[in-house]
Amino acid sequence: MRRTTYVVDLLWRDVRRNKQLQALKLSAGSWNPEHHPELAQGGAAYVDAIRSEPDGRFDDAISRDKTR
Repeated sequence: MRRTTYVVDLLWRDVRRNKQLQALKLSAGSWNPEHHPELAQGGAAYVDAIRSEPDGRFDDAISRDKTR
């Protein structure tokens, strides 16, 4: 019984991997860097820049909480 479970698990992993590979092949060329100049320095740099910006929504939430 354990061997059957192992084989089924192995087959499902292979099916998922093949679906992922197919999705990657189908989406090849869909990303256009010209449409996303903010990512010219890389995704990590963009995320760091966003995280370093002040978040007005957070400040507003804190202010509203203090008035209650």
